[in-house]
Amino acid sequence: MATITARRLFLARPLSQLRRMSPWWLAAIVAVSGLVTTLAAWQVSAGSGEAAARARFDGVADQITLAIQRRMISHEQILRGGGALFNLNNDLNRVQWRTYVAGLRLEETYPGILGVGFTRRLPAADLAQHVARVRAEGFPEYTVHPQQPRDEYHSIIYLEPFWGRNLRAFGYDMMTEPTRRAALERARDNGEPAMTRRVVLVQEGKQDVQPGFLLYFPVYRAGMPRGSVEERRLGLLGFVYSPFRARDLMTGILAGFNNDIAVEVFDGDAGGGDNLMFASAAVSADAPPRFNASRRLEFGGIHWTVRYSSLPAFEAAQPDPSRFVLFAGLVLTGFLAVLVMSLANTRNRAFAMARDMTSQLSESETRLRSVLASAAEGILTVSAAGRVHTANPAAERIFGLEGRDMDGKALDDLIVDHDVPRLCRIIEEQGIGVNAVARFEAQGRRATGENFPLAVSLSRTVDDGIARFTLMVRDVTEAKLTESILQLRERAIESSSNGIVIADMRLPGNPVIYVNPGFQRITGYSADEIIGRNCKLLQGGDAEQPGVKELALAIAGRRPASVLLRNYRKDGSLFWNELSVAPVFDEAGICTHYVGIQNDITQRVQAEDDLQVRKERLDAIFSLSPDGFVGFGADDTLTDVNPAFLRMTGFRQEELVGITEEEFDRRMQGLCDPALPYPPVRARIEDDGEGVPPIDGDRRSAPRHTLTLLKPEKRILQRSVRRGAEGSLEKVVYFRDVTRETEVDRLKSEFLSTAAHELRTPMASIFGFSELLLRRKYDETKTRELVGTINRQASILINLINELLDLARIEARAGKDFKARRQDPRALIENTVANLMVQNDPRRVLVTLGADIPAVDFDTEKLGLCLTNVLSNAYKYSPDGGSIELSTVTSAPGQRKALGIRVRDHGIGMTGEQVARVFERFYRADPSGNIPGTGLGMSLVKEIMELHGGDVDVESVRGMGTTVTLWLPLPEDRPMPLAA
Repeated sequence: MATITARRLFLARPLSQLRRMSPWWLAAIVAVSGLVTTLAAWQVSAGSGEAAARARFDGVADQITLAIQRRMISHEQILRGGGALFNLNNDLNRVQWRTYVAGLRLEETYPGILGVGFTRRLPAADLAQHVARVRAEGFPEYTVHPQQPRDEYHSIIYLEPFWGRNLRAFGYDMMTEPTRRAALERARDNGEPAMTRRVVLVQEGKQDVQPGFLLYFPVYRAGMPRGSVEERRLGLLGFVYSPFRARDLMTGILAGFNNDIAVEVFDGDAGGGDNLMFASAAVSADAPPRFNASRRLEFGGIHWTVRYSSLPAFEAAQPDPSRFVLFAGLVLTGFLAVLVMSLANTRNRAFAMARDMTSQLSESETRLRSVLASAAEGILTVSAAGRVHTANPAAERIFGLEGRDMDGKALDDLIVDHDVPRLCRIIEEQGIGVNAVARFEAQGRRATGENFPLAVSLSRTVDDGIARFTLMVRDVTEAKLTESILQLRERAIESSSNGIVIADMRLPGNPVIYVNPGFQRITGYSADEIIGRNCKLLQGGDAEQPGVKELALAIAGRRPASVLLRNYRKDGSLFWNELSVAPVFDEAGICTHYVGIQNDITQRVQAEDDLQVRKERLDAIFSLSPDGFVGFGADDTLTDVNPAFLRMTGFRQEELVGITEEEFDRRMQGLCDPALPYPPVRARIEDDGEGVPPIDGDRRSAPRHTLTLLKPEKRILQRSVRRGAEGSLEKVVYFRDVTRETEVDRLKSEFLSTAAHELRTPMASIFGFSELLLRRKYDETKTRELVGTINRQASILINLINELLDLARIEARAGKDFKARRQDPRALIENTVANLMVQNDPRRVLVTLGADIPAVDFDTEKLGLCLTNVLSNAYKYSPDGGSIELSTVTSAPGQRKALGIRVRDHGIGMTGEQVARVFERFYRADPSGNIPGTGLGMSLVKEIMELHGGDVDVESVRGMGTTVTLWLPLPEDRPMPLAA
C-alpha cells in the first residue's frame, strides 16, 4: 500500500508542475512539436507524389509500346495471309491480289502503311518474256529497274493500292539496294518475316520526305522442299511485302494517346539524327524533362529503341499533395497551439465545474436514455424472476410490441425456450463472470406469432445480492438470408465448369489463395499444388505472348482485362485459356485481390483454325474455278460472284452485288438468245427442265438448264441451282461453259455421218460387182473389168481407212509419238519429190531451194506425209498438165519467224468458198468423183502442222491453180519439242 501511494505522489508531482506552467509555454511546445511533425509528413508526401507521377509516366510508355507491338504484329499477319494466298496458287493474278488487299481496308484500319505488294524472283533468262507479259496486261512502259545486268531480278509486280506514289515502285528491284537486300536475304534464308533498317522509300518525292522501312515475308514455290537454307533459296518464288512511312505510321498509332509525352523512335540504339525515324515533339535542351524512359522493341530480325520524355503539360497535370500536407500541418499546428492555450486557461475553471457535476449527473442519465432510445439494437433488462423490466424502442420494434405490453413480459414469450435457468446455464457453459458478455443465437417470436432468428449478447450483474440480466438482441433475418445467398454463390462457384482462381495482391509474388474444382479439372493441378504459388507456372516456358504482356499491363494498372493465352496442364499438354481477370478493391480503394475466370476453348480454337483453313481453300476454289458461281442470300439478293462468271457474261462485280434475283434473271435474259425460252432461277425443283432429274437425287438441287448466250460472245452454259440446308432460303447458282463440248458433239455427229457415207459408197460398189460375179458368168474381158472395179474401190476404201486411222492416232496421241529433231529439210524435200515421180509421166516438180535454208525442228515421217499429200493433190487437180513448182520461203519482216515450203500448181483451182472449207474432213473440191481421193488429206496436213507449232496457208483462183505453203517455226521462235 505504501508503494502505491509513493507512485501516485511521484506521478502527481510533474502533473502539478504542468498545471502551474504558463499557457504560452504550453502553446509554444505544441507549436514546435507540430512544425517538426509537419515537415516530416511533407517530405514523405513529396516522395509519394513523385513515385505516383513516375508510375503514371511508365504506364503510358508501356501502353504506347504495346500499341506499337500490336500494330506490327497485325502487319506481319497481313503478309502471312498474302503468303498463304500465294501458297495456294503460285500464279495468282493481279485482279485476285487487288481483291485480297481491298478486303483489308488499309486506309481505314492501318494508317501509315503505303500498301501490300508482291515482288517476283526472275532468272535473267526469263526477264524479256516477263516484261512482255506484263506489258501485254496493259502497262506498255513497264520495265525492271535499275537495268544493269545481273544473274536474277526481283521486280515489284503487284502493289495495292496501285495509284499515286505507289506507281513509282512498279518494277523496282529492291535487291539492288544494300539495306533492302540484307532484309530480303534474311527473310529468304529464315523463312520468317524480316524488316529493313531505316531507308528512303522509292515512293517519296521531293517534298515531305519521311524516313521509312519495309517488312518482307518470303513465298516459296508449291511442292518445293524448304528444310534447309539451300532448298529455300532454290524454291524462292518472291516476297510479299509492305512499305511504311515512319511518321504516318507512328502518328496513326499515337492517335489515341495524349500529347503530353514526347515519343522518339530510333532504328537500333538511341542516338543522333542519323537513325531517328520519328519524333512526336521536340524536347527542349534548356528545360530537361522531369521523366525519361526507353523501351527496346524487336521486329523481323532488327530492333528499335523508343525513347519517352515528359513534356511540361504532363508535369503540370500531376497533383502535388505535399503542398496540401504542408498547409494542413501548419493550420493544424496553429489550431492545436490555440486549443492548448485555451485548455490551459480553462483548467482553473475545471475545479469550479466539479461542483456542478452532481446536477449534471441527472443530465447524463437523461442522455443515456436518449442513447438507449436511439440504439439500433434491442436492449432488454430481465429480473431474476424472468420478467422484462425495461426495453428500449428498438426491442419494441423487433418484437412488435409497445412499452406497456413489454413491461413484465415473460422472457420465454419473447425468446423461444429461454428462461432464467437457461440464461444461467449459458453463462456457466461459456465461463462468463459478472459484467462479462456471453453470445448465442436463438429464435425470437413477434407479437404476430412469427418466429425469426436472433443474435443475443447476454450479461449478468449483481446488485445487493440480486441478479439482473441485460440482453442485447439483433434481428439477423437479413444476415441469414445474405449468408444463404453467399453459400449458394459458393456452391455455384464450386460447380462451375469454368476455372475460378483468386490471387492475393497484398502478399509478395501475388500467390493463389483459392481455386475451384473447375480450375483443377482444366489444369490438372490440385488445390494443394497451386495454392501459395503464382499462376505464371501455367505458362511453362512460353511467356513471350501478346496476351501475357497485355495481362501484366492490366494488373500493373489495376484494371480488368480479357486475354487469350497458351497455357499448359500439369502433364505438359497445351490448352487455350480464355482468361478474364478483375481487381477487388477495399473501402480505401486499394486493390487487395484479383479474381480470374478460366475458359478452356482449345476445341473452339482448333475448330476456328480448321474453319479458317477450309474458308481459305473454298475462297481459292471459288476464285480460281473455271466454272461460274453466283450466291444469293436469304433475302433473295445477290451476295457473291466469282471471276469466272464475270468473264463468261462481261458483267462487273459492283453492278451485280446487291441486286435481286428477279433483276439478275432480267439481265441474264438480255444476254441470251431471244428465240429460246429462258428458265428463271426460281424454277420449281419438281420441274424436270430438259428431262434432267435433280442433281444426284437431292431435292435441294434444281434441275439443270441450258442457256444460249449471244453476248458478249456466243456461249452455251449449263446452269444448275443448289439450295441451302432444309429450311434455308440461301442458294448457289452454278454455271458451266459447255460451248466446246457442244461443238465437239456436233462435229462428232457430222463426222460419223460423213464417214459412214464415204465408207458406204466403195463398199456398195464392191458388194454389187462381187455379187454379179457370183451370180453370172462373164467372159474374161468383162470379168477383168469387174474385178478391176472391185480392186479400185477396195483401194479407195483402204486409203480412206488408213487416213482415218492416221487422224485418229494423231488426235489420240496429241503429238506424243512425234520424234522431232533439228535438221535441214533439203533431204526430206528431195526424197519426197523423187518417190512421187512416175516413169514416163511428162510432168515434173520444179524444185527451187534457197541457198541459206535454216535448220528447223520436225518429225521426218510426219512432215514427209504432209508434203506427199500436198504434191499428190497438185498432180490430181492438174488433169490437163501444167508445171508444179516447189520452193522455200521465209516470213516477211515483222511477222513470226518461220520457214515455208510452198507448192504451186496450175490446175483447176478453187473458189473462195471452197478454200474456206478445204480443211473440213471428207470435203473435196471436185464432187464429180472423177478425181480420186478421200477428202481427208488436207485435214491430216493441218493436224500435223499444228502439232509442229506451224500452220498451213492455201491460196487458189478458180481455173488458175492453187498454192499451198507449209510453215515451220524457226528454232529461235519455238523451243525444240522432246521426242516421246
